[in-house]
Amino acid sequence: PAESARGREPPELGSRAGHGPLPVFLPVRFSTTLLLYDVNGRAVRELLRGTLAAGQHRLRWDGRGGDGSRLGAGLYFARLSCGDRTLVRRVAMVP
Repeated sequence: PAESARGREPPELGSRAGHGPLPVFLPVRFSTTLLLYDVNGRAVRELLRGTLAAGQHRLRWDGRGGDGSRLGAGLYFARLSCGDRTLVRRVAMVP
């Protein structure tokens, strides 16, 4: 069967500031991991590890690290891995 035009599109990872959702678009169903890193490159939180259906998703980060502690305001990086692709975007945490 022919692949749909939507299925050929790459995954997308938006950026965000504050406490809004982090937009993710997947053209097809993917096994997906979304990790957050601080500016020193340390993984501070795993937001997602699992399979997501194709389509638009809005993932929420409550500003907490993997241990449940509140992280400080500043710049973080979201790394989305799905299939053979990895996307990285800046995420600003504002008070």
